[in-house]
Amino acid sequence: MRKSLGSSFVFIIIFFHVGLMASSYEWSSTSSKNEVYVNEAIYLKYVCEFSDRGELFTIVLKPFYNKNDYKLKLIKKRDAFIDGKRVSTYEYLAKAKVEGKFTLRLEANMRETTLESIVYSSGSRDDDRGDEEFKEKMLPLPSPKINAIASYSALVGKFKIEIKKDKEEVKAYEPYHFDIHISGIGNLHELEAIKFQIEGVKIFTQKPFIDMQYTKDGEKGSWHQQFAFVGEKDFTIPDLEIKYFDLESRSLKYLKIKSTAVKVNKVYKKEELLDNLEENKPINFGFIYYILTFLAGYLIAKINFKKEKTASKDMIFIQKVKSVKSLDALSIILILEDEKKFSSILLELNSNKSLAQEKNKVLKLIDN
Repeated sequence: MRKSLGSSFVFIIIFFHVGLMASSYEWSSTSSKNEVYVNEAIYLKYVCEFSDRGELFTIVLKPFYNKNDYKLKLIKKRDAFIDGKRVSTYEYLAKAKVEGKFTLRLEANMRETTLESIVYSSGSRDDDRGDEEFKEKMLPLPSPKINAIASYSALVGKFKIEIKKDKEEVKAYEPYHFDIHISGIGNLHELEAIKFQIEGVKIFTQKPFIDMQYTKDGEKGSWHQQFAFVGEKDFTIPDLEIKYFDLESRSLKYLKIKSTAVKVNKVYKKEELLDNLEENKPINFGFIYYILTFLAGYLIAKINFKKEKTASKDMIFIQKVKSVKSLDALSIILILEDEKKFSSILLELNSNKSLAQEKNKVLKLIDN
């Protein structure tokens, strides 16, 4: 039976004690886990404790490993003085890229500037020496051993998904907003941008916004991608599944996005008002009233009619009626002109009527 992957710390501590001049130091390392899944974060902490203030030392840590096996990320570096003694701390997150057993190797370049060199380089003495002199020592650090188990997913952690979207009804060419939010503990920065393809729909999106924090508990943050869908007829945003390895259940799971059917209300175009259409097409009065406000200014400007510069208002309206090419267009013109005056004709237009006959009724009503 393999070892537990619990959150309790496994300490791997190896001490190095080196005496250099008046100063000495010792290194220790701590690993949060010794068995993980591929792409799961491991917290590593390296501490160098000096016997004094250690002010003559500069430390540079260098990874010493096969980058195809795992990767390291420095998340925090700090120096402190405790009881007058220097303590240098380095914190890393490591992640195995492939399954197997690894040794997490780092080396410390312990670079010491001698006090004598500082005195000479400061010009306090007459000496032809150049830059400061250093003593360097490459020191292998305590090396935690890790066993990485296959996760079968590039995305590993504990996540939740939230969808924010508009009401599923828009006007033609009006953008429908759809936002995807994923948050939790894990390597969300590995999640690539989502792509949708819907025939007849223009899709606008941007690069996902990723906000990550790196701590001893691992990687934590959020992933957010926004979409705007623009179409002229009804469309459906397809369902989608994002596979990830769930650390809590230790199994593959899916973040699911359910399909969304969007109803697009038609907007009348110029050609629909003036081209030859079927004269017996029934009218949907509910729809006409819905778009009435939107079309009030649009339709009048788009209807082509000839008029004399001295034409009266009635003459202009008569020309509109004569020019219209469908019952739907005639209905909208009458509503915009005077709904009460033409109410009887509007009611008749809801049944199969002749466009020519209805035009004549309108013209007679105007003459009266």
